[in-house]
Amino acid sequence: MDSDGCDSVVSVMSFEKPVSSLRYIDDDKVLSPITNVDFFETRRQDIKQMLYEVNGSIFASKVESLKKYKSFHQEGVKGYLMPRTESFDINNMDDWYLAEAYAMYKERYGK
Repeated sequence: MDSDGCDSVVSVMSFEKPVSSLRYIDDDKVLSPITNVDFFETRRQDIKQMLYEVNGSIFASKVESLKKYKSFHQEGVKGYLMPRTESFDINNMDDWYLAEAYAMYKERYGK
């Protein structure tokens, strides 16, 4: 985090879920939440800027910043872009079984 000049990093992946989980990411990988009400009425195909969602895989922060903001989603947080194939949000046993099946498939077929 120090080499990038940020205090917090959160992993993201390209958009495919509800709008409420989306963030913009700029050239410096700084994340910002979507707050424009007009956006909710915009067709996905008409959105010019690529959208990203927090995927829940990685949350990292300097201790001082985490204490100050009480969140990983703090000013200047940077996004760590992950491919969907490496991004598993495991919240229950079904999620675990899917991730496990993918890992076995990848090991067997090398894809």
